[in-house]
Amino acid sequence: MVVGEFAQEAELVVIGGGPAGYEAAFHAAASGQDVTLVDTRENIGGSCLHEACIPSKLLATRLRMARDGVLDKKSLALPAVPQQDLLHLLDRTVATLGSSLNTQAKSLKIHFVQGDATFQDARNLGVNSDTPQRFKFRRALIATGSTPGKHPALDHTIDAIYTPSASWTQEVANQQVLIVGQEIVALEIASILAEFGALVTIADLLHDGYDIDRDLKKPAQRRLRELGATFSDQAKLTNVEQQPEGLVATLLKGETESKTTFQIIVDCTTPEPNTSGLGLESASIATDEHGFITIDEQQRTSNPRIFAAGDVTGLPFLASKAAHQGRVAVDAMAGRPAAFDPAAIPWTIYTNPPIAGCGLSVAEADQADLCNASVKKIWGASGLAAAQGRTDGVTKLVYETNSGLLLGGFISGVGAAEMIQQVALALELGATVEDLAATIHAHPTRSELIAICAQEAMRVVSPHLTK
Repeated sequence: MVVGEFAQEAELVVIGGGPAGYEAAFHAAASGQDVTLVDTRENIGGSCLHEACIPSKLLATRLRMARDGVLDKKSLALPAVPQQDLLHLLDRTVATLGSSLNTQAKSLKIHFVQGDATFQDARNLGVNSDTPQRFKFRRALIATGSTPGKHPALDHTIDAIYTPSASWTQEVANQQVLIVGQEIVALEIASILAEFGALVTIADLLHDGYDIDRDLKKPAQRRLRELGATFSDQAKLTNVEQQPEGLVATLLKGETESKTTFQIIVDCTTPEPNTSGLGLESASIATDEHGFITIDEQQRTSNPRIFAAGDVTGLPFLASKAAHQGRVAVDAMAGRPAAFDPAAIPWTIYTNPPIAGCGLSVAEADQADLCNASVKKIWGASGLAAAQGRTDGVTKLVYETNSGLLLGGFISGVGAAEMIQQVALALELGATVEDLAATIHAHPTRSELIAICAQEAMRVVSPHLTK
């Protein structure tokens, strides 16, 4: 008898151990379902834990904490941040969190299988592991995430061309580093490498899925320029040649072509769906023109037994979105009322200072033909920000001028990633600027600037409400 010849019965098989996968698995197991979780790694957590979200945020926040510990914020003559020490801390933190997730899975009696999964047909899944296995599933969830994209001008077989997660393991101090690709990732990686002492150039940026307000970017860009970074946003990378002196990059801006030598290039191009080898065709699972799995509002694919969640379903690539989709899928499988239909999804960039947003920007509101206005407050108006020596921030609200309906909120400054949740909740509840203005905020706090913005917006909205 061949090992794995006979299929094991499985109520729910979850493929992928990232936020979408483990949240779905935990949610299903907690409600009494028999769950099998398949992942290629020894510890679950996906690329979010092992390569992307947690590692980048640990580095970004620890580097900022080192700077914030110095009273003279204008001084850049600080001892070099020990890069290797931080990387060792990173490894320990990731291992601890991964082990914790595995322990939680065991406590929920989730059957964990390490290996590569492939659909054999619409009901059967093979797992290539140390002991090959086959599962006949009642339901399945695909949560395999995404894989780093590749810029058309970059050959990743060339030394010194790296993905974002590989870049911070390199010795970058005093090295010329070119960063290209998706803006939200490029800015974050630039902040980390610049703090490590790299001489960063940022070029050929993509704006997939995010409209980062110019006012919000200014504080982070100012900090990067202080560290020697150069912005060539509009310049397109057209060619790279490996020469003895380094990587010679050709940048085209308008009609002007220039060549610059870099020691390192970081490719932050928009990721691609991680579906290679899954056998989607064998399971009759449809994809769009970019290869992302098509789903309905309950996360169901074209095969009614199989659901999908997270990056594999397309933009935006956010762990919070992925986790929520995973829970929606499990509820839909169980016949509970469920749909992925958020009013808005908050996003964050861990630059220094951080940037966060939720909802429509002014440009997006204009595109939607909404009669809108915006109001912003510089953090010099915040007593707490002044006390903490971090007035390099801005809070901005976008609202509908006739009704006062909140359309979006954007924050740049220390703590932005935490404060944006207030905006997300307000948008989900359909709140108006009047609601925010009437909500008493603790003082002194940086979050009270949201209320101050709303109070100012009411001067525009009130005349419309009294007509």
